[in-house]
Parts: sequence; structure tokens; C-alpha cells
Amino acid sequence: MITMQNIVLATVTSIIVTLVSSAYPAWRASHLKPVEALRYE
Repeated sequence: MITMQNIVLATVTSIIVTLVSSAYPAWRASHLKPVEALRYE
């Protein structure tokens, strides 16, 4: 049975996964020098 607790848990989990999967690469990219980032393209 789907309860309100399951819906909230799924929503919070998906938000956390989305934030981590988008924030970590952005954080890594912000610490790169532009020349280093373009070198491997």
C-alpha cells in the first residue's frame, strides 16, 4: 500500500539524488582552470 510517508520519502530521495548529481560536477568544473577544461575536449 502506498502511504503518504512513502510518497514523501521518494520525493525527498529523488530531490537529494538530483541535487548531488548536478551539484558535484558543477563544483568540480568550478575548480578547473578554463585551459585545463578545454584541453581534454
